[in-house]
Amino acid sequence: MCALVGLAVLALLAFPDGRAGPQWVCTADRVLDAPGGRYTQIRHAGADGVPWIVWNGVLDVSGLRTATCGDQACRTVSAARTVAAVGEPDPRYIRFEIDSSLPEPTPVILYGARNATQLRVTRCSDMRCRSAADGILHTDQKMRHFDFVVLNNTAAGTDIAAVVGSSNTSRGCVLDLVSASITAGSVRITAVAILNTTASPFVIDPTTNLPTGGLENPVLVASPGRRGVSLTVAYWHVPSASLIVLFDAGGASATPYVVAHG
Repeated sequence: MCALVGLAVLALLAFPDGRAGPQWVCTADRVLDAPGGRYTQIRHAGADGVPWIVWNGVLDVSGLRTATCGDQACRTVSAARTVAAVGEPDPRYIRFEIDSSLPEPTPVILYGARNATQLRVTRCSDMRCRSAADGILHTDQKMRHFDFVVLNNTAAGTDIAAVVGSSNTSRGCVLDLVSASITAGSVRITAVAILNTTASPFVIDPTTNLPTGGLENPVLVASPGRRGVSLTVAYWHVPSASLIVLFDAGGASATPYVVAHG
């Protein structure tokens, strides 16, 4: 557990000689929560690009916590607030995106719940998350490797695609592509496609502290395709020590490529 959640505002200095890498200096450092958790995400929201921050609270301020910067440089930050619709006191492995196509940008948050045995999704009604729809997206013995993209966002609801690595000691690990529709009142799963499986679950070697099994750290990217949106997934296949990229994930022409090994 961290002692606090803080926001460090960085400024980029000019290249000193045209060849050296950029230099960054911290221009401000602000405490958002004390104590605070360790799962933190930040995204830019709206046409003005104001940063929006989400993290896991602990102890007396447990739950899903958020704050919003007052401007792009984060010279001021709102008071931290808890998303009341989320009843989980210990959200983990947080991922979130913001759709800025609406007059009021809408945050969508994925997180592990119930000791990471559930993957839940929250769609806020506005940037302050004064109300939200919250529901289960996936369940298993261990849910900690996932990523998602917003496919369509309207005032009525949000469509998302998520790549989810779930683990079970009896059947191993499964990498699923899950499509869901989120409205003010419900989370509805619209499709599930299995992308890969392994006989070994998530396993950490106690001597080396390195993983020896499972499908880990998936990344999902959406891009325009010939038939609408095309999804690309990258992930680690731990048993073979391979980084795999899967194009047209969930589609008829899905093609995996090993891009790194060892």
